Amino acid sequence: MRRAFLSLSDKEAFLPLVAELLNRGFRLSASTGTARFLAERGFPCQDASEWTGFSSLLEGRVKTLHPALHAPLLARPHQYPELTRHGWEPFSVLVVDLYPFSQEREKGLPLDRLVEAIDIGGVALLRAAAKNVPHVLPVCHPSTVPLLLRALDHPEEREAIGRRLAAQAFATTAYYDALIAGSFQEAAGEPETFPQHLLLPLEKAADLRYGENPSQKGAWYRRAGEKDQGLLGLHQIQGGPLSYNNLLDAQAALELSQAIDRPAAVVVKHTVPCGVAVGKDLATAFARAHDADPISIFGGIVAFNRPLDREAALLLKPLFLAVILAPHIREDALPLLEKKKVRLLTLRDPAEAWPAKKPRFLLRSVGESFVLQDPYPLPSLPTPPSDMDPCLWEDLILAWQVVGHMKSNAIALVKGGVTVGLGGGQTSRVGAVRLALSQAGERAQGAVLASDGFFPFADGVEEAAKAGIAALLQPGGSVRDEEVWQKARELGLPMILTGERQFRH
Repeated sequence: MRRAFLSLSDKEAFLPLVAELLNRGFRLSASTGTARFLAERGFPCQDASEWTGFSSLLEGRVKTLHPALHAPLLARPHQYPELTRHGWEPFSVLVVDLYPFSQEREKGLPLDRLVEAIDIGGVALLRAAAKNVPHVLPVCHPSTVPLLLRALDHPEEREAIGRRLAAQAFATTAYYDALIAGSFQEAAGEPETFPQHLLLPLEKAADLRYGENPSQKGAWYRRAGEKDQGLLGLHQIQGGPLSYNNLLDAQAALELSQAIDRPAAVVVKHTVPCGVAVGKDLATAFARAHDADPISIFGGIVAFNRPLDREAALLLKPLFLAVILAPHIREDALPLLEKKKVRLLTLRDPAEAWPAKKPRFLLRSVGESFVLQDPYPLPSLPTPPSDMDPCLWEDLILAWQVVGHMKSNAIALVKGGVTVGLGGGQTSRVGAVRLALSQAGERAQGAVLASDGFFPFADGVEEAAKAGIAALLQPGGSVRDEEVWQKARELGLPMILTGERQFRH
């Protein structure tokens, strides 16, 4: 006679499995709450206390931590006689889903209450069963029930399927422990940003149609308990599912729009800004951002940092865009965009601007390894020179904000609150300057220039002066700073040093 042990939190979800086990001749034992639940629904099931001879202890804190349960899970066939001497029989199936710690954690409970949702016995049972596959088959989620039934019905597949079930069980307990560790770290105070052992409990947010290319598979994950961060905090109100590339582009557009304090429109293509502008309202800002590069906007992503209104939506209506983001989309704007296939993303609760919360750290893969760093800081600016035109200074601020969201080496040209030339991802600083100037053409005359890194030589400054650039902002820090500075003075080009670079690789 085959035996199974069950200890369940979501009991309804496993009722179909209970029926399947009974149909296959299994005898069931279960923790007290689960046994009572099954008995009330007409399923024969032995209470664990009858099996072990002990009821729960310490007000229920100890229920399933007993040799009479763990030995039948850990015993291998040659050890079954030892079980018999104690009057026990081996279990061949274990079904345990853990206390819903993550759900309790999301309620924001204090740690002294949250600890009561930590499952001790269930984790121990799962680990014991998973250690003993294929003699015992562990199930910890309804999604793995079909695997279990196949293993029971096809003994030749039992070992292979058992390993899959064991992997799922250990992944579940590892994820569970990572959630708990994170809660204790938060309760202890400011968490260590770069600990010796980094625990990242990730849960799937969505399957993606594919990765960067159709030949690649892709999925979207989020850190458990952080469902309101970044793009995950946005609500998609129309359009098809977001793709891998949509997510990368949308994140780039969101971050840049968050960095600008004046009403702004940001156009991004392949994670690269191609048109950014500020204005007295969103319609003005978008019209100017569109005209900054009317070719690259095709199929691009647009982010606004103020609620999207009807006037701006009228300008969006005839364009082919992949995604539009805004902290709120006003009711009079929605009808203009409903017939478009464009994906609309907005905050779940309407707001006048994006929230400014930063992630704890940034994570990036390097082949099979990973690197972490602090989030990008808000770039600081020195005090403007007393003799500088305030309009030029505002343009320099915008250029500095934009260049910090481009790929290094990067140069941003701004004139009258609009990007007129952008040169990023270049292998030389002067190459980035030339690219931005070539894009700007005659619009470079009177524009300002910001560089994400220092000028290693004076050639970039010379190119800017020849094109009529009115002012230049750069971090400084080169061994040739004095030479570059002298060249700017010689050419009559005001140059401001920030002391802080903004590389993005």
